[in-house]
This record gives sequence, structure tokens and C-alpha cells, in this order.
Amino acid sequence: MGDADNINFVINKENLIKPKLSVIVPVYNVESYLRDCLDSVKNQTLQDIEIICVDDCSTDQSFNILEEYKLKDNRIKLLKLDKNYGQGYARNRGIEIAQGEYIGFVDGDDYIDAKYFEALYNSAVKQDADISVASILKHKKNYKKYNVIYKKEGIAENIQDKIKLCGDKKKFFFYAWNKIYKTDLIKNNGIEFAQGQIYEDVIFAIEALYYSNRVVSVPNIKYHYIERKNSSVKRKDITGKKEYDLTKAYTELQDFCHEHNIILPERLNYSTSVWYNPFIKTYIGKYYAKTFLLGLVPIKKKRINFSYPIDLVYLWVDGNDYKWKEKKEYWQQRTAYNNEVFSEYRFINNEELKFSLRSVEKYCSWINKIYIITDNQAPEWLKTCNDKINIIFHKDLISDKNLPLFNSEAIETYLPYIPNLSECFLYANDDMFFGKYVTKNFFYDENQQPIIRLKQQVSRRHCKNNMYTRKILEMQKIIRKAFHKSYEYAPHHNIDAYKKSDFIECLEYFKEKVDTTRTHKFRTENDFQRSIIGYYTLAKRNGRMKLYSRVDRWLDTYSRIKRFLNHKYCADSIMIDSVGEDYHKRLNKYNPYLFCMNDIEKTTNADRVAMKKFLQELFPNKSEFERDEEVCQQ
Repeated sequence: MGDADNINFVINKENLIKPKLSVIVPVYNVESYLRDCLDSVKNQTLQDIEIICVDDCSTDQSFNILEEYKLKDNRIKLLKLDKNYGQGYARNRGIEIAQGEYIGFVDGDDYIDAKYFEALYNSAVKQDADISVASILKHKKNYKKYNVIYKKEGIAENIQDKIKLCGDKKKFFFYAWNKIYKTDLIKNNGIEFAQGQIYEDVIFAIEALYYSNRVVSVPNIKYHYIERKNSSVKRKDITGKKEYDLTKAYTELQDFCHEHNIILPERLNYSTSVWYNPFIKTYIGKYYAKTFLLGLVPIKKKRINFSYPIDLVYLWVDGNDYKWKEKKEYWQQRTAYNNEVFSEYRFINNEELKFSLRSVEKYCSWINKIYIITDNQAPEWLKTCNDKINIIFHKDLISDKNLPLFNSEAIETYLPYIPNLSECFLYANDDMFFGKYVTKNFFYDENQQPIIRLKQQVSRRHCKNNMYTRKILEMQKIIRKAFHKSYEYAPHHNIDAYKKSDFIECLEYFKEKVDTTRTHKFRTENDFQRSIIGYYTLAKRNGRMKLYSRVDRWLDTYSRIKRFLNHKYCADSIMIDSVGEDYHKRLNKYNPYLFCMNDIEKTTNADRVAMKKFLQELFPNKSEFERDEEVCQQ
């Protein structure tokens, strides 16, 4: 953890004697609540404490209030971070300098009972427990209710009993702030809060419970939790990030539990309502829905498993490489194909892959492994020693008799045979990007079936001059003939989800056409086109179709109701043409989860310069997949 912040405290002689308790208070823009919080902490009946306040670069008067209290109480240590790192980072900084025998947490907008820490500390010492836990009283608007309540002392030593003891009515056990922890437990086991994300305490809680010797519950004391509209878990302007961070937190939780043979409560298989959330909560109100409707109308729930791995596959070529160009031109002269398939724009490298990987790191970091299929090439900037990155050369995947291949449709028929590829995987071209936070359930449903995104059919009048459109119609025709099912919708031409078993099954079903396609060095009219995998998956009922349309964020009333009632329509993905587009305007208008920068035959070098500048502005920070100055040690 770096020292990017300015630390304003001095360890003096009295700090050399360990206090009984270190209280860590992360603070960010809570000026209206902070005085109540600090008063409740400094007026504790347990006075042998140090109070570590970490200001996470507040923009209101919070830091001034902290300085005011620090002048009056020498037990207060004050850290001011140089930028807003998030609550997880702030708490971790507090842990670093904590000297108490135990550590407790109080958020800057909450407060605690006067005997809170004395009761927790005495119970922990009496029972020789690493963790002691108190009741939680939630304050919301004009009413109060207990999230967790203890009426008698309880002791747990088995991990399953610890989870049960600390859980609330919803079986959530990962509140960090209604407990105190033995400092040696935290520091000796390297237990930290997740940084840079919401729900940062999920992984901290499970690790602390697992490594603790004993947990004791303490009756008749309360942590007062204030629920605010503008708190991070309630803000509506970061809904995508909340869902993404929740998925990431639950994935880490389930992975840890799987690794350590821990059985989670059933309710922790995160469930959401199919129609209750978008419609009832929006148009009727949560309170009335619960009061009048929940007991009368059955609500379908979907349970989502976060723990299965999902890999990401790219095809990539450096069309600027002179050796590769010589090889292409050699085979081009010996091939009587349509000139359209030889067009340079199909192979030009504009470093789109670099920015696509930056979008992965920013919005989709749960990706397991990344496979880049390439013809004995690798980007110079790529950090090939990164654990996630796997370069797969054509010669290691494709039979020698079919090499070399310049036909992406032929190469795509080898995708499911990538060694060690996960059963669920995403496939993308290097000009496809994540535009917002996405979770696994954006690509797979609760039954782990891929979501097949389709759009309105391209008009047949475009078929004459567009080989791609003709192929889509041909794939639909083949499926219609084989399964007597009609899917007259076109693929959305963006990042797609597949299951390896479905992909292989489809290739085997149409083996003759696949084998013929693999012999074509360049694209032909009669190639096996990847869109058929999605149609096949739907025909076999192994996937779920989702129609999408480009929905403007500024919806009128009719469109808003339509969007909430009909889950098939949302701003999932868009295509941005490289010619004649205002890239920023189009992206801001549709606010998509996925977008594709479409390089076409009319694209000029000036257009490509503008595209690269646009991507640089969107994703300015280097990703973990890019080389540093030093050379990777293979």
C-alpha cells in the first residue's frame, strides 16, 4: 500500500503503551453526522482507546471538524488522504497504524452506545475471543428497526456457527462495524478490506471469521446505523458500479468459501425479482408493494451463481507487419475471391486491442483468463508475462493442412478447442469495448445459460452489396431447415457469450460445412458464419434470447414504462461508425454497456487518428496488461 497521502500525526511516548482498543473512523463528506459520531466515540466508558480518523479527501467541512476535535482530544490521530480512494483503502490505512489490543470500526455517519466498546472488550477478554459482536439498530427516516439483535450472550467456534451467530434476518454476516477484532488476528493473517469498490467488507468479514479462534455476541448494546439516501450503497447514479462491485464481492466470497469448505447460507445465493424491482418499486412504491402485494402475488426469483469462471477470447492480427503482409499477398495472388475480402481495412492495426483490454480492467475485472489468437504475432506493448494473458498461435490451434488462414470465420471454428478454455467464455473482436460496469449475469442467466443478443433484421435490400448480411440470412435459413425454428433477428455484432459444449456440438452438427470453411484462406460467400452458434443454442433451448434496441437515456413516459415492463429492450450495445460520427456525442446519447468502433472501407487514416484519440480519452490509464519499462521475465 503506497504512501500517496499526507499523514498528520506523531507517535509520542504515551503511544508506546498499547491502548486496549483502536477505533478507526473513515470519513467522507459526512459533516451533518460527524459530530454525533465523534461525541459517541470519545465519550465511551472505555477511555483507554485511540481514535484514528481517516479523511478520504472530503469536499465538505468534515476535515475541519476532525481538526477541531483533534485539538481537544489527544487520543485522536488524524490522516488526510490526498484523493478519494474509497472506504476500503481508508480503513486499511487505519489498520496499518493501529496499536490497540483490539480494533473497532465506526463509520463517520453512525454512532454507538456509551458502553458499546467497554462491553465488547470485556466480553472478548473474558471469553478469550478474537471477535465480539453487537446488535445493529438501523435508523431510516422516521423509524428504527434491528438488523441484528442479541438478547443473550452466544459463543461460536465452528466457522458455520460463527456465520450463523453474526448473520441478520437476511443471512448477511459481513457487517464490519458492529464488531471488534483482535489486532493480531487482522495483522498476522494479512486481512484487508477490498479497495476501490463498494461492498468492501464482504471478503474482510469471511476471512476474519474463518481465522478467528472464537466469536462472542454481546447483548444489550447497539451500533446505530444511519441509512442515508446519498450513501454509496443507495446512490442511483452509480447503479452499474454497485451491481458490478456486488458481483465481484460475492465472487470473492464464494471462491474463498469453496477453497476452505465453508457452506454459505442459502439466502446468500444472491437473488433478484424478475418484475418486482423494476415495476412495483418504481411505480407503486416499495412499502405498499410489501404491505399489500407480496402476500397475494407470487414473485418469481432468479438465483445467480457468481463463482464459475468466464474467459475472454480475441482474434488479433497486425496488418502492418510486412512479413505477414508478404504472406497475405502471396496467397491472395493464388486465390480467386471477391476483392471485398482482401480489403486492407479488415487487417489494419490501430491499437484497438490495447484500449479494449483497458476497458476490461476498468469495467470487467472478474474475467478469468484472456486468450489472444494470432498468427505468430504479439503486440509490442503487451505484457505477455501477465498471469491472465495467453497468446495462442495459429500453428498451435489449427491443423497444418489449413494454414495459413486469413479468414476470421474459419479461425473462429477453432475457438472452443483452445487448451484450458473455460466452459463459459466471451468472444470479442479487438474493436469491441466495455462501456460500463457489467456483471456475469449480463452475459449468462441464473441457469448459467448464455444470453444471445439479437436485434431487428437488416433490410433485405442491403443484401446485394453486403456479403455479411447475406451470410446472416443464410445461417437463419439453415437453422430453419434443420430445426423448423425461425429466428429472423440479426446478431448485435459485439461481445458475445458462449458455452464451449454448445459451440462444439454445433460445429459437429454442421461438420461438413465447417470442414469446408476451414479450407478457405479468405472469406467466401458460403462460409460457416459464427452467428449460427447463437441460433443453434436457442433452437436447442440452451440459451436465452434477448432483443435489444438503442434506447435513449432521456425517455418519455411511454418509453420508460415500456423499458421497465419489457426487459428485452435496453441500451446493451451500439456500433459507432468511424466515418461521419461524433464519437463522444453518440456514446453519451446511448450510454451503452458495450460498443464497437466499426472500421469500414471508407475509413481514412485521419479517421483512424481520431478514433485512437477518442479511445485514449475514454481509457487514458495503462492497464495491467501493458508493459512497463522493464522486460518481462519469462
